[in-house]
Amino acid sequence: MMNKGIPRPSIVFFSSITNSLCKDGRVMDAHAIFDLVIDMGERPDVFTFGSLIDGYCLVGKMGEAPRVLESMISVGIEPNVVTCNTLINGYSRNGRINDGLTLFREMPSKRIKPDTVTYEIILDGLFHSGRTVAARKIFHEMTENGITVSISTYGIILRGLCRNNCVLCSRN
Repeated sequence: MMNKGIPRPSIVFFSSITNSLCKDGRVMDAHAIFDLVIDMGERPDVFTFGSLIDGYCLVGKMGEAPRVLESMISVGIEPNVVTCNTLINGYSRNGRINDGLTLFREMPSKRIKPDTVTYEIILDGLFHSGRTVAARKIFHEMTENGITVSISTYGIILRGLCRNNCVLCSRN
């Protein structure tokens, strides 16, 4: 097909397919496409790697998601805040908030600045695991670091405090 004048698909094309398959829970099929891209001599981009990380997180294969991140770094593609947020969110949703916190703490050493979304993911994960004191410390850190606090941040905090029977704490 490629030899008959039809242009070779771009990495954007393959990234879109990979992302769609991952969103559909078909991470093994997505990884097969990913491997095909490499076999064709194409270089996956940060979006392609991020989609694969998200796919593994969505299906609960949390051993594979960080391996994809390591593979990404080994081929010279630097993760960005979205990549880290994806993996932190995966850890959080799969009951591994401590792993998410570890990655969160490593971000500055990798020259990746946590953003509002990063802090919201961490806050939500801490509240879900019943760690209200730790969540309050993270919120304090967030404001001290000048990170924008949004209406959704306050929603996460209020829901978390209510979920953990700390409604009176929400006044502070």
